Amino acid sequence: MRPGLGQHTQLKQELKINPRLYQAMDLLYMPLLDLQNHLKQELLNNPFLDMIEPDEEDEEEGVEQQEETSPETEAEKEEKGEIDWEEILLDGFDTGAQPESALVAGADGSFYGTTTAGGLGGHGTVFRLSFAPQIITQPTNQTVLAGTSAAFAVSLFGSQPLFCQWRFNGSPLTDGGNISGSGTSTLTISNVSPLNAGKYSLSVSNALGSITSTGALLAVVSPPVFQTVSQTNGALTLTWSAAPGQTYQLQYKSELASTNWLNLGDAIVATSPAVTASDVIGFNSKRFYRVVLIP
Repeated sequence: MRPGLGQHTQLKQELKINPRLYQAMDLLYMPLLDLQNHLKQELLNNPFLDMIEPDEEDEEEGVEQQEETSPETEAEKEEKGEIDWEEILLDGFDTGAQPESALVAGADGSFYGTTTAGGLGGHGTVFRLSFAPQIITQPTNQTVLAGTSAAFAVSLFGSQPLFCQWRFNGSPLTDGGNISGSGTSTLTISNVSPLNAGKYSLSVSNALGSITSTGALLAVVSPPVFQTVSQTNGALTLTWSAAPGQTYQLQYKSELASTNWLNLGDAIVATSPAVTASDVIGFNSKRFYRVVLIP
C-alpha cells in the first residue's frame, strides 16, 4: 500500500454570546421594579442617554383606537369599584392608567401598583402613590393630679419617613427631665407639676408636606385636702381644698379595714378654692371619709 494524501472537510458551528447579548437577556428577565431602578441609574450615570418619548403618529393611532371603543361611563366605573387613576398624583413613568393588579401597601407608607400600558415601549410600568402626612386621631384634653403622669398620643398616616415634633404652648419640646417621646407620635410627661399645665400640639412632616394637630390642654390639680371638720347637732360638716371647675365626690365607709367606699350625695363641681359638704351621722359612733377627684 502506498502512502497518500487525503482531505477531509468538517463543519463546526459555535454560538458565541457577546456581552451586549448577555446584558439584553438580563434586562429581558429582570422584574419591572428592578428594571425601572436600573434604567434610572443608567440615565444618571450616562449623560448621553435620554428617555425616548413615543412618536406623535403612535399617539394618534392610540387615540383612534380608543375612539373606536365606547368608553365606560363614570356610573359604570363606580358600579365596578374602579378608580380613575388619572385623577391621582403618581410618580412613575406614566399616569398609572389601566392598573394591572390591586395596589400593594409598602412598608414606607406608600402604595405600589403596575399598569398594562405606558412605561418603556408601552409595555407597562410600576408606579408608586405617596401621601402627605395626615392626623387620624387628635390629642385630647387631660386633667391629672400633681405627681402623676400624663400622655398625649395621635394616630398618623402618610409616606415614610415621618418627622414628629411635639410643642408646648407653641415652643418645641426636647426629651429630658420629665419629658419623653417629643419626637414620636406619643408624648409622655412623668411626675407632672403645675409648670407642665398648658397646651400641647404635634407637628408632622415628610417630603410631601406637613400638618399640625389641634392643641390639647393639660390641667394639673393638687389632690384635695380636708381643711376643717365640725359637728353640730348630729350633722358633720367637711371642707376641703379644690380647684375651680373640677368635680369632686365625697365618699365614706364605716369600717377602716373595709375596701368598699360609698358615695355620699352627688358629685360636686367646685366654684371656689374650697368645697363644703355635710353628712348627718346621727348616732353612728364612727365613719371614715375621703374625697375623690373625678377627671
